Amino acid sequence: MGQQRILIVDDDELMRLALTRLLEKHGYDTAVAANGHEALIAISVGGFDLVISDIRMPGMSGMDLLSKLSMDYPRLPVILMTAKASVEDAVASIKIGAADYITKPFDTVKIIDTVRKVLLRRRHPTIRSLDETLAMPGTSCRISGYRVVCKIGEGNMGGVYRVTKAGDATPLALKVMKRYGLTEERNTAAVKRFMNEVMSYRQVDHPNVVRILDHGFIESDNVPYIVMEFIAGKTLNHVGHRNVLDYTTKSRILKQIAAALTAIHEHGIIHRDLKPTNIIVTADHDVKLMDFGIARMPNSDMTTTSKLIGTPIYLSPESYLTAKVDAASDIFSLGTLAYEFLLGQRPFAGNTLPDLAEAIRTSNPMRPQRLRADFPAALEVILAQLLQKQPIRRPDAASVTESLAAFVESAAAHDVDGTASPTPSPVATVFNDSVTT
Repeated sequence: MGQQRILIVDDDELMRLALTRLLEKHGYDTAVAANGHEALIAISVGGFDLVISDIRMPGMSGMDLLSKLSMDYPRLPVILMTAKASVEDAVASIKIGAADYITKPFDTVKIIDTVRKVLLRRRHPTIRSLDETLAMPGTSCRISGYRVVCKIGEGNMGGVYRVTKAGDATPLALKVMKRYGLTEERNTAAVKRFMNEVMSYRQVDHPNVVRILDHGFIESDNVPYIVMEFIAGKTLNHVGHRNVLDYTTKSRILKQIAAALTAIHEHGIIHRDLKPTNIIVTADHDVKLMDFGIARMPNSDMTTTSKLIGTPIYLSPESYLTAKVDAASDIFSLGTLAYEFLLGQRPFAGNTLPDLAEAIRTSNPMRPQRLRADFPAALEVILAQLLQKQPIRRPDAASVTESLAAFVESAAAHDVDGTASPTPSPVATVFNDSVTT
């Protein structure tokens, strides 16, 4: 097993440094955040096994962060730090879901013992939820005729397992809703979101959208599950990580994502969480869009909230103002992940959530041809259309699909990836064309 990753959240730089040195000395991989907003951005990218957060911080407190994480990432354990004079805060934190707490000034031995205990409990808890039981090595648990083979992934809402059906060796994917650490109210909301995903999948039959084959409830635990086609592939961020694909191949992949959006938008479904980890790419570069847990359905009442919905890095400007977004919001998210996929860097950045929101709303990304001189002009125009700040100025998904298909066809016909030809008008208003030094 690789190094376990721990996120340290504290507004005190010296405290962050001290904890980083201590944890890395004992073999843990660490990252730091100066406040709760930075922590949410880091966690949205994923990959953490534990969060250690100070309770008293300006802006978003450790308790606020814990409350947010217990809702959105219920299986991510949080250890809160508090001064000895504020142990009542620690007790309160345990009541709302903290895995444990440590007091300042620190006993380094106790810190490491607490961290080890929490991480061990995360892998092998004394009282296991259904999802955790399924994850245990060697399990042969059956759900309505499905045999669990192994765990293959983890989403915001549930664990995903490779399963087979009785009498058939064909691999399938089974997603079971998380219940760990949920209050009754949050469990009800989670079930509603989970079934929202079922309804989304059921409405769309498209080669670039993961197909649902079965769904139901595990009667003994009243936990919902979905059985889907098993896709052997990697998420888009892994495919683009080494940047070895040419522009034509990448455009074929993006065309399929746009085609998937076209299909769901035709059914009145807004995905609202389009990001690389929700896109699977096979070895043949075929694409499958998945994870409709927070999708907005036609006539749905699930979006009447002022809370931020989705992954901050990939949100549209309007998503920071309202949850009632339309299809154009998905198009902007496609532009953000396309820019990252094609160029190897994100178009917008911010050290805090407010800074990131401000960048997405007001700043212009660097022009692609300033980053790479060989970047095709036609792709630059497409990116500019996707990243328009005003929703009304963005094309619909069908038009994007056609534009990408035209680029792929042209590039294939001429055996080139494109040229730095004179740039049409949308580019000048969307991208920063200044030369960096």
